[in-house]
Amino acid sequence: MKGALAVFVKTPELSPVKTRLAASLGKAAAVAVYAECLGLSADMMRELPADVKPFWAVGELAGLKSKRWGEFPVIFTGEGTLGDRLNLVYSTLQKQYGRVALAGSDCPQLKSTAVSCALQQAHGKTIIGPADDGGFYLFAAARRITKKTWTTVKYSQDDTLTQLLRRLDGGRTVFLPPLSDVDDIRSLKAALKLMQKDSSPQQRQSAIRLKNKLWG
Repeated sequence: MKGALAVFVKTPELSPVKTRLAASLGKAAAVAVYAECLGLSADMMRELPADVKPFWAVGELAGLKSKRWGEFPVIFTGEGTLGDRLNLVYSTLQKQYGRVALAGSDCPQLKSTAVSCALQQAHGKTIIGPADDGGFYLFAAARRITKKTWTTVKYSQDDTLTQLLRRLDGGRTVFLPPLSDVDDIRSLKAALKLMQKDSSPQQRQSAIRLKNKLWG
């Protein structure tokens, strides 16, 4: 199974992160939550099988040189809307690797097994992990997807996934179990609760650190 995973990230030193969390908890706490998410994303990427190439999809050109991204290669998302960025990263990697998975960095419950299984199933199918907020935390496919498919979707809406499904032409869609993107207090608490149950040791430790840091 040849494939690639792109985890979409922002560089906290260059762009605001977790703005809804910051409005409730303050900027420092929001950055701390995001840093934990990045660390867990890196742990997940390290556990991927050798035939899956992980990338950080970085939202700022200057951020490509950040030391935050460590041992994994980086790819620039380009400018424009989220749809433009998803299209550029997916199409670039799909030409080279065939099977491609896209993930956000704000789903700390995501496991390497879910990514590798999604890529294994991607031939002839679209694999989607629905997020509780109406979007998606993982997308995997092995075919060309038009730019219009990505760019005509309105993101950060409660029907974002529904819009995307309407625009995908052909093929079967397989859904993974829903997970929480960490965007606000409610979704953060939901993610922490799950991370303390069905999770890896790193995820459990991260949940404990965040609970202690944010709520003592």
